Amino acid sequence: MDADDYPASNDAKTETESKRIVLSEFSGRNSALTLDYSPTGQTLAVGTWSGQVQELDVTSGKGSGSALPSFRNNCVGVAYSPDGKLLAYVGGSEFEQGGDLSRTAKVMLWDVTAQSLRGDLPGHESLVTSVAFSPDGITLATGSADKTIRLWSTVDGNSKAVLKGHTDAVWTLAYVDSDTLVSGGWDGTLRFWNPDTGTAQTSVHGHDGEILSLAVSPDGKTIATGGGDWTVRLWSTETRKQLATLKGHSGSVYGVAFSPDGKTLASGSGDETVKLWNLKTLEEFGALRGHQSGISAIAYSPDGETLATAGRDDSLILWTMSGTR
Repeated sequence: MDADDYPASNDAKTETESKRIVLSEFSGRNSALTLDYSPTGQTLAVGTWSGQVQELDVTSGKGSGSALPSFRNNCVGVAYSPDGKLLAYVGGSEFEQGGDLSRTAKVMLWDVTAQSLRGDLPGHESLVTSVAFSPDGITLATGSADKTIRLWSTVDGNSKAVLKGHTDAVWTLAYVDSDTLVSGGWDGTLRFWNPDTGTAQTSVHGHDGEILSLAVSPDGKTIATGGGDWTVRLWSTETRKQLATLKGHSGSVYGVAFSPDGKTLASGSGDETVKLWNLKTLEEFGALRGHQSGISAIAYSPDGETLATAGRDDSLILWTMSGTR
């Protein structure tokens, strides 16, 4: 790949404050907490602090389809299946006083085509924090504050395996490919798993504190993690060793996302900024400023033209990215 194919280096930082659309309907306890684009890019799934889930038409910014069953509070993870026919969302509350805590640990599977609930998957014993579909869409992986990862069949909703190894809450996970699942958590470890056998492969440590966000590059060769130590770290999926540490944030990194072309990494932080990193030079070349409080989630549209960011300032911002590459 030629150097000209990559974003500009750090000496030409980009500001794109004017190139944004702010969706203001997410306010108060209904502020956005988690995001995912549908494979077509026409719909954005949004989970909120109040436990509500909406599918937004990205053109109009309005809700589309039927109202999805909501949680009592805290929808902290949403994910579309690779074919866009299913939407999984997770959450609950780990702060429930009395009663059966498992009742507030929720994994929901929504049939996007039929606009109906496919299933409510029980099993986790505390807040469900993260969710990801396998590349073939047949398996759903969920991570929880109960320190486990569960694998579910999307065909019948049955539990396929329980993965144990983390010593604290599992906070983020993703499939590298059909043979490898990777997870990060409050124990500070990045763990690799064989989802077919349900066995642990490798555990590595690099962050000085918890891992709060994780993403896999489009080519499957690199993992990015964001941590409570204010850094972004890059890892090789082949050697499973750390490649680089990206410094510049002044707060915990709650979201990381690779651009679809694999040239740029975006990271969102509690310091109210989204930083853009050139993955060839490993330098920051831009920053998106517009949120008035910490950023809780980020997601690239499938075509790479838009970056969605959710903030604790009750705003959901759609940034035009074509001018930043």
